[in-house]
Amino acid sequence: MIHVFVITCVMVEILFFLFLVIQTLIWPGANGDPTVTCVFRQSCILPCNVDPSSDTVTLWDHLTSGEHNVHSYYDSEDQLGRQDQQFKGRTSLFKDLISRGNASLKLTGVKIQDEGRYRCYSSTERGSKKTFIQLKVEALITEVIIKQIENRIICSSEDIYPKPELTWFVYPPSDLELHNRTTVHQTEEQLYSISSSLLVSDSPYDLTYSCTVSSGRNRKRVSFHKRKKVMDTPSKIIAIILGLCPPCLLMFGIIGELCCSGTTKHRCKTAAHQQSNKAANQQNSAESECLEISAVVLAQDEEQQDDLDGQHEEGNKN
Repeated sequence: MIHVFVITCVMVEILFFLFLVIQTLIWPGANGDPTVTCVFRQSCILPCNVDPSSDTVTLWDHLTSGEHNVHSYYDSEDQLGRQDQQFKGRTSLFKDLISRGNASLKLTGVKIQDEGRYRCYSSTERGSKKTFIQLKVEALITEVIIKQIENRIICSSEDIYPKPELTWFVYPPSDLELHNRTTVHQTEEQLYSISSSLLVSDSPYDLTYSCTVSSGRNRKRVSFHKRKKVMDTPSKIIAIILGLCPPCLLMFGIIGELCCSGTTKHRCKTAAHQQSNKAANQQNSAESECLEISAVVLAQDEEQQDDLDGQHEEGNKN
């Protein structure tokens, strides 16, 4: 029963180790060393095969900036007295697998500073062996934000490694030059943030602005749909006519001038008509006054004639 339990525990450890190895991508580096790509802040496995032995000495060193001890194992236990401060509390070996020839290093909480070349030195009664590994770190692009502020569309992303790039694409394609401004900043953890703003203008068409952020093997794209500017029907018709027929602009000017001239003539006729009516009214008033005066004069003349006729009759009687 005890043997079954021990075998089961060993198999679980082996399966866990294989899972971590599968999660780590390995390919030859520029100098022929296998390259392991680790994800920022996650765990990573640096593989190392040694000769099976019950008395194995294993030394892991970081060679990029000198020989900094990463992890040491001998006398069947960890020996961390020489371990560099950068790796304290973040390294371990699969102790139950060392005697079987597996001295792979597990590195947790991966940092950007962990990048570089590593050496795995092993020694047994059969001799010594060295294995070199290149470690690369990547901080995945988790989110890309795109939004419009006034007349600019802004695309941004942060906490990325290695240094990212940002590109714009507009659909449908246009001959207009894209005026964009891109800035990149690096944090204390050596992670990058990137932001780009694109100047946009009103368009009679629906446009889709796509922003792509890429870093190493990682890439993420987001899009922003900008609707065409809506115009009322008369304005739309005039805009289309003027766009299709530039000489029509001159025609509209001539028509406008004629309309203004016609309006002026109408106003002049109205004013003349009003003046004519006023003059006619004044003339009628004068004629009425003349008639009244004539009537008064005739009445006076009749009275004088009556007086003369009376005086003549009295003379004849005498």
